[in-house]
Amino acid sequence: DYLRSHVRTLLAFKEEAEKELHDELERAQKEFELQMAKQQQQLLAAREAAANAQAVVENAVGRSEEAQLTRETIMRESKAFLSEVKNENQKLLESLNKKDEEANLTEAALKEKDRQIRTLEWKLMKIAALENQVQEVQ
Repeated sequence: DYLRSHVRTLLAFKEEAEKELHDELERAQKEFELQMAKQQQQLLAAREAAANAQAVVENAVGRSEEAQLTRETIMRESKAFLSEVKNENQKLLESLNKKDEEANLTEAALKEKDRQIRTLEWKLMKIAALENQVQEVQ
């Protein structure tokens, strides 16, 4: 009897110990599953953040390349415009130099004509004076 009672007690302790181990295993399994789910969420969040960061980087690179192309276009157009303005200025300067030369020639011709007119006026005055003297003598 004692032995049976002792075996039953041991069996009860064994079953209780197995139940506790089983419960502890289930708790550990649930905790493990919760941690895995949490890590999965963190992994998904990290992947999403990485994808967002990559998109931001690609967007920034695209905008940088676009800005570079725009800058190059502006520089090219500015150089062409400056070259055109320089050419126009050179043509205007040449035109002004020709006009200056023409003005100088015209001024010299006018001075010569003015000198000739004064010479003719002086001659006319002398002729008029001589005519007056001739009329006075007559």
